[in-house]
Amino acid sequence: MQNTSDEQVLPHHQPSPKKNQDLRRVFSDITDESNEIMIKGRHSLSINPNEAERVECVCCGFIEDCTPAYIFNTRQAHCGEWVCGLCSEAVKEQMSRDSSRKITVGEALGLHMDFCKKFNKTTRVNPKLSLASTMRDIARRSIQYRQGQH
Repeated sequence: MQNTSDEQVLPHHQPSPKKNQDLRRVFSDITDESNEIMIKGRHSLSINPNEAERVECVCCGFIEDCTPAYIFNTRQAHCGEWVCGLCSEAVKEQMSRDSSRKITVGEALGLHMDFCKKFNKTTRVNPKLSLASTMRDIARRSIQYRQGQH
């Protein structure tokens, strides 16, 4: 900012009211510009905070319309990843499942993502094959249980 001839800046004195107004204007301009940069930097945020945006769950692929604030809060809670409500509850359940060994949100999220990937590769692609595989696993466990009994 340049000094004009009608303004005097004296050492250890307060600036004139006109200069103070310029500073306020410059500060507000910088604030507006930084908000625009933040919005452009976050591709998921829109200018209107109440406008819904489509996001996809990183685990199951469910697409949902959510506000930017909800998206931001969900990502904060799940290591930067957006997860739907059902997967979020599954992650919480995974964390509380084994009370002797505490696992982090990231570990629980990773376990749930692996489960969803496995489910999407087998059950969704070929449900009959998945049923046959599950029945085989049940029969195998039953035989192992009987052999352990005798």
